Amino acid sequence: MRGSGANSPDSASFLRRLPQSERMGRSLRIALWTAGVGLVIYALLLGEGGWLRVAGLNAEVNELQGKLASLKSQQETVKSELDDLARPGSLTLEKVARERYGMHRDDETVLHVLGAGGESLAPKAPALHPQEEDQTAVEGEREQS
Repeated sequence: MRGSGANSPDSASFLRRLPQSERMGRSLRIALWTAGVGLVIYALLLGEGGWLRVAGLNAEVNELQGKLASLKSQQETVKSELDDLARPGSLTLEKVARERYGMHRDDETVLHVLGAGGESLAPKAPALHPQEEDQTAVEGEREQS
C-alpha cells in the first residue's frame, strides 16, 4: 500500500512539489486564522464586555437591588414615624421625650423604682451629645466625694 503513512515518500514528495510560496502562504493563513479565533474567544470571555465580566456585574446589580429594597423599607418606616411625630395632637412625641430622654412636665413628679441592689429600674436616658456624657460623669464623681 503506497502513501499510507504520514512519513511516506509520497507525502514528502507532495510537499516538495508545492512551490515554496504556496507552502508559506498556507502556514501563514492557518496562523492568522488561529490568532483571529483566539482573539475573538478572548474578547468574548475576558474582554471589557466579556461574559465573565457581565456575569460579575449582574451579580453585583442583584446584590445592590436587594440593599436598595431594604433601604427603601427602612425609609418608609422612618417616614411613618416622622409623620406620626409631626401630626398635631399626637402623643407619640411626648412618649418619645419621656421614654428616651427622661423628660417630664414642670407640674409632674417623677418616681424612680429601685431594684434590690439600689439601682434604678428605669431605662437610662441617652445623652444628646458626647460632651454631656463627660459632664455627667464629672458631676457623678463630685457627688460621690
